[in-house]
Amino acid sequence: MNKFRCPLCGKDLPIQYSKKNKPYVTCTECGLQMFIRYEQGIQRLEEISKLDSEILEDFVICKKCNVAVMKSIKKAKNPFLGKPGLYCPECGELLLEAPEDWKKRMNQ
Repeated sequence: MNKFRCPLCGKDLPIQYSKKNKPYVTCTECGLQMFIRYEQGIQRLEEISKLDSEILEDFVICKKCNVAVMKSIKKAKNPFLGKPGLYCPECGELLLEAPEDWKKRMNQ
């Protein structure tokens, strides 16, 4: 059975299907429900659910405002008075420090 990781708590959720054969997931711990309706989204969900679980763990959650942010070197910022890294788009909290070679990785 294909699974999708909850972006809030990280729990593996089974992908269920509606009467019209549209996929959806429900996290009973978080109260999250996600319905995927368009063909492109359904295809993306199928691709993601088949990937290795390491790739699905590429999210970091802000502890202040509970926003899930996908880890990406392209989203790293280098503020004037702060450490380079991944920041929360809501509250600006540093979620993950960037590695020393992050600028080189960004250009690859």
